[in-house]
Amino acid sequence: MKDSAMKDPEIEVRITPGEVSWLGGEDRWRVMLEVSFKNIGGGKFELDKRTACEGGRISNRVFQVQMGDTEVQYQGMMAKRAHPGPDGFFRIAAGEELKVDVDLGDQYAFPKEGGNARVTFDHANHFSIHRVQLQSPTIEIALAK
Repeated sequence: MKDSAMKDPEIEVRITPGEVSWLGGEDRWRVMLEVSFKNIGGGKFELDKRTACEGGRISNRVFQVQMGDTEVQYQGMMAKRAHPGPDGFFRIAAGEELKVDVDLGDQYAFPKEGGNARVTFDHANHFSIHRVQLQSPTIEIALAK
């Protein structure tokens, strides 16, 4: 029987902007973000590694990116997946935090002229026993050469 005083796992998602620069040789923007997943509840939270951008790899459309009224298109892969098995999850203990650095410009087609972008992490925690929608507050990032 579950102790009524014990809280269920609950995850808080935050994104923090980092370096933003134009990579002329690659003809794209580098838009670095730190994505953090903090268990603010009790128990361990099971977080799908692909959803969490393991190793800094964005492998699905996990960010919503807008510039004005226009959506910035995700240009990375959208793989259909089978259950990843027990090794396909991070297990984040109560009070602990997982942080991952990603280059949003590697997978999203920001316009060459730059501008102001609004970015939100918004994706389902696939295959986990904790099947929840993971969503961060929206942040604003200025892309200027």
